[in-house]
Amino acid sequence: LVQIKPFFNFQLHDDRMLWAILCVGIFTLARIGELVPGHDSKLKVDLSNLSMGGDKGTLRLVGTKTDHDRKGVELAFFRNNSKCCPFTAMVAFLSGRPSTARSAPLFVDAFGRRIAQTWVIARMRLKLRAAGLQANQFSGISLRKGGAQMLLRLEANDKVIMGMGRWMSSCFNRYLRMDEVVVKRWQMKMASSLC
Repeated sequence: LVQIKPFFNFQLHDDRMLWAILCVGIFTLARIGELVPGHDSKLKVDLSNLSMGGDKGTLRLVGTKTDHDRKGVELAFFRNNSKCCPFTAMVAFLSGRPSTARSAPLFVDAFGRRIAQTWVIARMRLKLRAAGLQANQFSGISLRKGGAQMLLRLEANDKVIMGMGRWMSSCFNRYLRMDEVVVKRWQMKMASSLC
């Protein structure tokens, strides 16, 4: 996120919205389809599903892939005072969001129209290319995968990754890859122990 932030113009509604989607998505390990569900999806993410107060934001989702009983899940995100703060990003987006009914989709363009997942992916790829990064590998699960990968880099245990990602099994491991930096660090630890 930090690498692409300079390529956002926060005077533009679309850039504030995309930044909010990316920050909230990474920190909550959400799929793009959970934040911006398709027209045919049973999942509806309306303005009424969002609660903001103090230093905490909550997005309530009913009917996600893992919500079989349709009891709903809450994605919590907090003010963290970083350059990629999801709470601050959401506040900035909401400050310029067009007025609509509480039953309207949360993420709408400057005219109050629902945006599509394809819009998010296409815009994100433009920002990645502008930053000189690989854009063709970005997809609908990239935020979820990116959040899980960051937790792995921070050496979070499986329980933390599973809980934050709402996984019921260890299937989250298929999203993770061991970075060369991590491999090198562990090999150095091995060397100091063995040699």
